[in-house]
Order: sequence, then structure tokens, then C-alpha cells
Amino acid sequence: MIDINRKFKAKKCVYIPLLVYLLLGHEIVLSEVFHYKMHWGFFPLAEVVIKINEANSPIRAEFNAKSTGPSHFLRSYTAKASITKLTDESYIYDMNGLDNNKIERRLIEYSSNAVPIIYDFIDDKGAPSLKINDIDKGAVDPFSVMLNIMIEIKNSKSCNGFYSVFDGKRRYKVKAEFIGYINLTSDRKWTVGGETVHCRINLIKENKDNIDIGVKNKLNQDGKNEWPLEYRNMRTIDTWFALNKNYQPIKFVMKATLGKVKGRLVQ
Repeated sequence: MIDINRKFKAKKCVYIPLLVYLLLGHEIVLSEVFHYKMHWGFFPLAEVVIKINEANSPIRAEFNAKSTGPSHFLRSYTAKASITKLTDESYIYDMNGLDNNKIERRLIEYSSNAVPIIYDFIDDKGAPSLKINDIDKGAVDPFSVMLNIMIEIKNSKSCNGFYSVFDGKRRYKVKAEFIGYINLTSDRKWTVGGETVHCRINLIKENKDNIDIGVKNKLNQDGKNEWPLEYRNMRTIDTWFALNKNYQPIKFVMKATLGKVKGRLVQ
């Protein structure tokens, strides 16, 4: 039997962070709310509701995510998170979640010219956080890397870039590549289509030498759970940004072991 829950578990932490900070690049005067649905084939996996606040609000973005369909009954997941600006160079990432009734918690400060500061960290498996070292200087959370990609698209009509990501549990690189312009056809009645910028986002596994041995043994005894990469050294997420919607992301596709996981904006 195909383990739908395992597919969702490996990917829910990839798509949800991407959605929020992609949308933070969207020029907004008033608060806006965006609703995404994620599917594996015809199976619903999750729904994400994202609120982007007014520019003068200290809380830039908030989101709520929950598992849906068969995956919810096999292994339920809910999460709430926010991004709060501190200065022009720093911000706080605050996340609370329940993964199969086990608590997940992140409260981390990020700075463009310093290493992250972990104020609170709870892992659903009970593991400690990764130890911060010099390679984490200037690293960002999974949301913020996508803000940088959105800004690059707006400024240069491209999305090429290379970024470091750290969230206390995982450390990896992100390489963004501009693929081209494409007229995206809406494949569901409730989805959005039109002219888009197609970008390929590659999540590259950090060298194992940079992973704390104790944490690696706790989280990854058999090499299976090096989220978001599992057995692979690299995972690819194709993303489409709508030209007629101020480069708002409207679709995400990531290959699974069988088929594909897709995230779509609801009209």
C-alpha cells in the first residue's frame, strides 16, 4: 500500500514555508488573504491560508496550515506561524505546530550580518536543535529565502540566486534557476492560469560534516529523514509566478516517489 502520510510528511514543510515568503514579495497596501490547496494526484494533502499584513504592521505575515484528506487521518498536522520585523536587518520567526499530536516549536531571530539566535526549540521527535556555527551567518528561515527570490524576479525578471537556510532542525542550500516564460493553463476549475515566470528551486543537502553527529543520530538513524531531501542529495520544486498578478506564485510542483505533489492557488 502507498503510504500517503509519508509523502505528506516529507513535503508539508517544504511547500508551506515557500508559500508565505513568496507572497511577502507581493506589493500590498491593505491586508490580503491567500488560500492554497495541495494534492498528491487526486488525494488532498493540505490547505494553507496566508495573511499578508499592511506594510506598516510589525507582523509581516501569518499563516495557518492543516493536513486534509487521508493524510489527516493517518497523521494529522496543524501549524501556525508569523514573521515579525525587528530592524531593517533582522526579524523573528515564530512557529507552533502539532505533528500527530506532538508539539513543534520554533522561535528564532535572524540577521543579515550575524548567525541566527534560537530562543525556543521543540522537535516533534524530542531531538535538540542543531548547533549554530559560522556557516550559518546570514542564513534565513525557509520563508525568507523565497522573499529574496520574489524580489529578484521583480527587479530583473529572473530568479537566479543561491541561499543558505537554517531552522534549528535542518541546514541546507537553495539554488534558484530561471527557466522561462510560459502560458500556464488552469488544470482545475478553481485554479488560476495565464502568463507566468517559471522558476526551478533546488534544495541541496548540506554536507554531512556540517551536521551535528548527536542530532543526526537522533533524527536520522537510517538516513531517511533528512528533510526535505530524504534519500536524495537534491530536491526540485518548480514554481510559477503570474505576470498579471504582480508575480504572485500560483502553482508549485514537486516530484514524489510516485507521481507529483502539487500546490495551487484558489481563485
